Amino acid sequence: MMSLLYRALTHRPDKQLLKQFKPPAVPGVHGGKTQLIDPSHYHRYCDMTHWQHGDSLHPCYLQMLSLPLQMRCLAHPRSPFPLFGLVHRKNQISQQSGIRLSKPVTLRTGFSAVTPHRRGWDIHMYTTATQQDRECYRAEATYLVRVKAPHVGDSAEPSASQHEPSAPPYKPSAPAHKNVEEAEIAERWQNIASFSAPADAGRRYARISEDANPIHLSAFTAKLFGFPKAIAHGMWTLAMAVSYAETDKADHSTDINCEFKRPLFLPGNADLKISRGGGITDFLLENTANGEPLIKGAVKSGETGSAKN
Repeated sequence: MMSLLYRALTHRPDKQLLKQFKPPAVPGVHGGKTQLIDPSHYHRYCDMTHWQHGDSLHPCYLQMLSLPLQMRCLAHPRSPFPLFGLVHRKNQISQQSGIRLSKPVTLRTGFSAVTPHRRGWDIHMYTTATQQDRECYRAEATYLVRVKAPHVGDSAEPSASQHEPSAPPYKPSAPAHKNVEEAEIAERWQNIASFSAPADAGRRYARISEDANPIHLSAFTAKLFGFPKAIAHGMWTLAMAVSYAETDKADHSTDINCEFKRPLFLPGNADLKISRGGGITDFLLENTANGEPLIKGAVKSGETGSAKN
């Protein structure tokens, strides 16, 4: 974990390249590793994300395991992007059924696209996992690097033709709480869970995920990067939301599509609302203190498998 933090601190982004009119070229940088899932590590992850131990793999676990690979790609000399200051905006995850916890998994990650955003550039990073010659997992994370490029300030978002992510064929329909009437929320959304994020949640998750970004560790280190308090890891809050939204923990294929809206400051509390229909569970995670949306997204469950330890 400390070696990754050192790489992040010493990496120098190419600020001039990021300020050009055209998107930076997609770096031809990839990373990979093959590993067995450590049962004790996975159980610690399940305990922290409130997922039941068993044969089924948490849909966010492999994405968490890929984070060190993503960081190495971002810290590569050919990467013009910074590691600190990135804003985690979106995640799309597609996990197949039948992943066996006792068999090695090969993870591979890299850059898939760079697209304009009204505040800078969106960096799209893919992750795939294969087991016994079968692709069992595919995900894409979108990070915003904020920079004063010529296009910044334009109201237009990039068109779909500029980037077609490998995502599940559906979109979450969860509205922002403040943009709809209270009556509609009460009719459509069901509040199914509330959970607390203690002050040390960032440090605990950092030990599991190897994501030791200072904004998550303490109020002191977060203030160095402009935050009044430490903030919870986005992938931890997403994993918590999925754990409660996925009431059926049987082994089946799972698609997740989410947008991160606002950070959860530590300590803090969150409420999870869901709306089910057509095999899809829309979810909306809100800050208990002010009702602001933290994450909105959807979970789709599909084919049942027969994973075994």
